[in-house]
Amino acid sequence: MKLIYRCLCLVLGAVLGSGCSDSTEPVEYGPMPEYGVPSGTIRLDGRVLDHVGAPISGVEVSFLGALADTSDAAGAWSLDGQHGYIPCVDGGPTDCEVVATDIDGPANGGPFPPVTVTLDLTQTVPGNGGYDQGTWEQHNIDIVLDDAVEYGPPVARMPEPPAQPVDRPKK
Repeated sequence: MKLIYRCLCLVLGAVLGSGCSDSTEPVEYGPMPEYGVPSGTIRLDGRVLDHVGAPISGVEVSFLGALADTSDAAGAWSLDGQHGYIPCVDGGPTDCEVVATDIDGPANGGPFPPVTVTLDLTQTVPGNGGYDQGTWEQHNIDIVLDDAVEYGPPVARMPEPPAQPVDRPKK
């Protein structure tokens, strides 16, 4: 009878892709894997400026290539991402960075070369352990773009040179 049972299990196992066993011993699988990805909240804001401190609009500021905002006429931008993985806060090998890329070109006095800024994030709300990384923030981040690649610094944004005293001949 045992021989018939094993043959039947062998045939069914081959057909169905599974196996049978007449053992009553528990199967040892090892530790069960945990599923999910740690996530947290990131809040960043700041301004995009040129080399003399004037605001630049039309510059995309992105965090980890996924969260992005475009600077407005005042150069202001902000990023608020919830429930995302923040690999640079859990002891990973990478720094937290934002990348500013000119997407407006000549319309904003550019094109400007991309700039990467390393962040110094502060945890404002602690995580509850496990997969919650908490809330990480940094505010008032000034991103200063270098001179435009093709056109040099925009004339309208150049500071006025200081007035030179005029030497008048004495009479």
